Amino acid sequence: MAGVVSPTGDIGPVEVWWNSVKIGETKGDTIFRCRTTSRPVMEDALGVAPVDYVQMGMEECSVIAPLTRMSIAQLADIIPGATTSGTGSTATLRVNSNVGLDTAASAKQLILKRIYNNAVATDETDWLSLPLAYPVDIDMEVQYSVGENQRVFPVTFQAFPATVLTTAGVYWGIGDLSAD
Repeated sequence: MAGVVSPTGDIGPVEVWWNSVKIGETKGDTIFRCRTTSRPVMEDALGVAPVDYVQMGMEECSVIAPLTRMSIAQLADIIPGATTSGTGSTATLRVNSNVGLDTAASAKQLILKRIYNNAVATDETDWLSLPLAYPVDIDMEVQYSVGENQRVFPVTFQAFPATVLTTAGVYWGIGDLSAD
């Protein structure tokens, strides 16, 4: 059908917002991944082909954001175990191993806001939201070189089922998730 645009947009970049704050610029593909899983139901009398499948729920729901040009405060917000002190030129970032952190309890809303016509979408119907997400995998491999590779920090945000009454059990959605 000509002229129909998918709710996520057909092509183009997004801004990544976590806990109501834009967490930095992106460079490269921001990837939303959702995968459910099912199990076959078998009956001996009907051979080896499944007679049905039973949905087993969400297997994976995550966003990989290739963040770049981040401040110390922005890095501290997304790196588990990170703390900051000082401001401006005296700001420091310290990262400790964060063993035993309950990530679901620390999760916040993650929103991907489409950019089109040179503007960030302000209409929630253009947003892909994960009501509860937490940066579980930080893959920092910082290259210091004179080459053309810009420093990018891929961060994987894992979604968890929402616990708020109006969105209970929701992993992700498009539009205003607080509406009935």
